[in-house]
Amino acid sequence: MDDFSKENPVDGNVWARWLVNGIGAVCLLTALASVVAIIGWPVQEAQLFWLRAGTRCAVGLFLLQEVLRMVFRRESILRRFLTHWFESFLFCGALLMMVAYAPILKGLTAFFSETDSLSIRLWYSAGLNALILWVLALRGIRFRHSFLKGVSLTPGRVFILSFVLLIIAGTLLLKTPNASVGGISWCDALFLSTSAVCVTGLSPFDVATEMTFSGLCILLVLIQLGGLGVMTITYFFAYFFAGGLSLKNRFDFQDLFSEENMGQIGTVLAVIVGFTFAAEAVGALFIYFSTAGTEIAAARPIFFAVFHSISGFCNAGLSCVPGGMTNPELAQSMAMISSLFVMAIIGGLGFPVIRDFWMFFSNRLRTFLWSRKIRHVPVRLATHTKIVLVTSLGLILFGFVAFYLLDWADWGGDSLRRAFFLAGTSRTAGFDIEPTQNITPAAKVLLMVLMFIGGSPFSTAGGIKTTTFAVAVLSLRQYVLGRRDLEVFGRRLNSDFANQALAIVLLGMTAVFAVTVSLCILHPQLDFLSLAFEAVSAVGTVGLSCGVTPELGEPAKYLLAGTMFVGRIGILLFISSFLPRKKSGITARLPETNIVLS
Repeated sequence: MDDFSKENPVDGNVWARWLVNGIGAVCLLTALASVVAIIGWPVQEAQLFWLRAGTRCAVGLFLLQEVLRMVFRRESILRRFLTHWFESFLFCGALLMMVAYAPILKGLTAFFSETDSLSIRLWYSAGLNALILWVLALRGIRFRHSFLKGVSLTPGRVFILSFVLLIIAGTLLLKTPNASVGGISWCDALFLSTSAVCVTGLSPFDVATEMTFSGLCILLVLIQLGGLGVMTITYFFAYFFAGGLSLKNRFDFQDLFSEENMGQIGTVLAVIVGFTFAAEAVGALFIYFSTAGTEIAAARPIFFAVFHSISGFCNAGLSCVPGGMTNPELAQSMAMISSLFVMAIIGGLGFPVIRDFWMFFSNRLRTFLWSRKIRHVPVRLATHTKIVLVTSLGLILFGFVAFYLLDWADWGGDSLRRAFFLAGTSRTAGFDIEPTQNITPAAKVLLMVLMFIGGSPFSTAGGIKTTTFAVAVLSLRQYVLGRRDLEVFGRRLNSDFANQALAIVLLGMTAVFAVTVSLCILHPQLDFLSLAFEAVSAVGTVGLSCGVTPELGEPAKYLLAGTMFVGRIGILLFISSFLPRKKSGITARLPETNIVLS
């Protein structure tokens, strides 16, 4: 449950370790059960007594565990607070909320006068249990649990496992009575949870009409965790608030995010998480003020802005209003369209590009302010960043012109608006201001190509990635022009990149082909192009649909759910995570031969 045995190896007190960990486990289960009960089930005045009893039990066990930890370690309170200040801060917050329960609740009731007293007490108890869960989670982050000892978990497998656990938790929460209006099936709950965690946007129904406010909040949390990445958030809190990362965690992060310098892990984490929350906050403010006073956002304007900002940045494609962006009030709002366009583009650039921009502009600012005092080599944009920017801009311009020329006659006066919006959101955002099934077949094929390419590596977007597409084009240019090396921006790329790009493209096309054929077998009565469109949308984790997802049976939904999951992880990473590791050492090479290609 926590790192008690590792923080205090000198004592070697086995029974003390088991006692503290046992109390922590019971506390964790009690707090978790209380939070789930409050969120997932309707609570009346009669059941409130048992929830308060559960909350008090969780707090009592939490305090008892904290006291025993300090007693068995013979550690002073001041030293404990300074060593783990964030944990101690949350601990004091939970203690204050429990001791000052009555006056705080009275103040909240007076402040939220329009909200009934029962709801305030429920959310207060949920917040108190959430604080306890947060502290216990931070303690478990620093070190791996004892039951994982001896288990071979590569960074890729840990990444996959984190998404599996999040999808299962989301499925269970979405199946609770409070999450939906009339209840949903297990298949739809799994499908919707997978779609939210994998930031796809495909849905078997209109979530705005079928899900309650509690269900939409669950979806929002799943989108945020899935878009940012469970491991990223975990490592961020472990690094900055839970006493740092273990050496094993550092190597995992270094391998997973392709970070060469282990000393830069803190900077990478800060830039990723900090920029994500900052961008989403700015986007939410812009959406809030641009839709203020409109009828569609009048009920919950803050939630409306936050939901669409997070959904846009994470390229999730889900909306909390009926019809989503096809709603006429949103489709005609240029401010709303521009906000989602910008959020989707920024979220699809990838965190290495964002970090590179941060280093570049911060270096330029330091040079401008202290140019006479400090002399250093200026930081330049990396080749990866240049490839991403040029490829993304080229695909946006190409998509804008192509969509306008292909469907301008059908769209009428909104041709420029829709071509502009689709060019930016088609590659993985999953938003459209008109029903996608109404576009021409040629535009659907073009849309499928852009969805297949997707966004950039280590972003909230899916697809084969812009860098893979760029390397494939560069490799074609190298062969046609007869060049010796793979060149771009005055640099030479390793030939292995071309092989990797070819593998990703072939695996992606194979997945699309296999899923399309399977859907055609399961639903021969549906249009082939619409089923192929659905398959590409799932593989690329886009979310655009030709309207056939609600018509699919459970086998097809399970198939698309698995496809979305593999597409979010990355087909190559998913396969390589379960293949045996390469054996070290020099091996003999087979004799060379020739074949005829063309």
